Amino acid sequence: MLRNINQASNHVNRSVNSEISRIVSAAVVNKHFCSKLLANPSSTISQGYCGEPFSLTAEQKDRIGMIREYSLEGFAAQLAQL
Repeated sequence: MLRNINQASNHVNRSVNSEISRIVSAAVVNKHFCSKLLANPSSTISQGYCGEPFSLTAEQKDRIGMIREYSLEGFAAQLAQL
């Protein structure tokens, strides 16, 4: 049973890391998305990117929404700490 819990936890962590990678990747390739992300992370993440939503829980979105950075590097560093 403990093994199943650990496997589920690892899957969730990989899923969150995948979504964080998608957010950062979108910001790297699209300056407009990056500007919006830095100015208003909550709204930007809620809107998704190119018609694709980001699969994050409300709590994860709230935590990302509290990030206040002026550079993508700083924003990505804060994301990595979530």
